[in-house]
Amino acid sequence: MSPPDDPVALRRYVAGYVQRRLVGSLGDHTVPAVGITGEDARTLVVGDGTDVQADPGVVRLFLGTGHIPVVSSVAYDSGGGIRFLGAVTAAVALADALQAALVLPAGAEGTCDAAASVVDMSVPHAVLRHLHRLDGEGESGPGAVSGG
Repeated sequence: MSPPDDPVALRRYVAGYVQRRLVGSLGDHTVPAVGITGEDARTLVVGDGTDVQADPGVVRLFLGTGHIPVVSSVAYDSGGGIRFLGAVTAAVALADALQAALVLPAGAEGTCDAAASVVDMSVPHAVLRHLHRLDGEGESGPGAVSGG
């Protein structure tokens, strides 16, 4: 399935199809996950230009109950509409707001200036293994954010 061009359909695709697959995959590995968008609780807001503000409150609530929030990169913009962010942009903003480790798929690390761990997504379960390793070493802070 390829992403649609229509903004409303694109929102459904990102927050529905892609996100549901990620949440389902985590659930298949007994990882309790919940899907939200950057619109929910105004978690991600784009100001003038490309300035992204992240409010991690709702993300912290889910993390505090042992759930992994899968945040779709749909954000509010300063004009009251919606904006689609790149997954890396959303991940960097949330990781910064959460003071969390940033984990990106191989190849995406060149798209941002933030320090990030890189995971080879072609290796089955690589993200889960990496996050487990971070958690075991106490390096993930209050939560880990993954882009891609």
